[in-house]
Amino acid sequence: MTNTVRNKRAKLLRAKSCLTRLPIKPLPSYPLTFTFIDVGVQDWMPPLPGGRIVYLIVGGGGGGGGSHDNGAAGGGGGGQVRIGFFDLDKCLTTPLQITVGDGGAGGASSPESSGSSGEDSMIVVSPSSTITAYGGSGGYYSRYVQSGAGGAKATDSAGGAGGVGGSFSRGGGGGGGSSGNGGNGSSGVAGVGGAGTVSDLTGLTYGIGGNGGINYTNITPSAADSNTGNGGGGSSSGSSTNRPGAKGGSGIVILRYYV
Repeated sequence: MTNTVRNKRAKLLRAKSCLTRLPIKPLPSYPLTFTFIDVGVQDWMPPLPGGRIVYLIVGGGGGGGGSHDNGAAGGGGGGQVRIGFFDLDKCLTTPLQITVGDGGAGGASSPESSGSSGEDSMIVVSPSSTITAYGGSGGYYSRYVQSGAGGAKATDSAGGAGGVGGSFSRGGGGGGGSSGNGGNGSSGVAGVGGAGTVSDLTGLTYGIGGNGGINYTNITPSAADSNTGNGGGGSSSGSSTNRPGAKGGSGIVILRYYV
């Protein structure tokens, strides 16, 4: 048997093996959108061989810092937002692995502590290809540094940074967002969390930094909304009180599938 004949037979066998996954039922309308909101790891297999995936991946937001005795804590950093696309192998035999990262816990009230970082969200496309959106860092507790500086925005290798505490002299810094730096706190004024990123897939904004706390004020912030990647707010303490920071919002993964 000549090499040419062997090559033709090999190509035919590969093509037939790929076609075994074609569905028997009528095809739905495309594109299809798959949304993953549950924290943790799960598998996903495309409904047809090949196609293109447009994705949105958002890391978990960092938790806000805790505060002590007239202090103001920093807000948690927003999760990184990744937007892009990739083409699927027509002979894909193993599912893609999807991970949705949880938001970081808020800092404790007594003794006061910084918030925890949010978890990373990711898509494992193949053993050699992983797309990761990093979680935001936690906001600092009220007496950490005490400058009230805002956190830096997310970079290619990290989510938004947490804001710095302002202690009793100023408000806490806002956490850095996925696309904007957090604002600095000043006397009686909280630093505002940095700007997030708008997704074309949903029209919603993700990865907003958490606001800092306000000195000489009693405020226990609410947890950031789930599946936003927003940072948790830093807490605000009045005289002789301690308050915890807010939990950051969990991340999200959205896949839009084109054939």
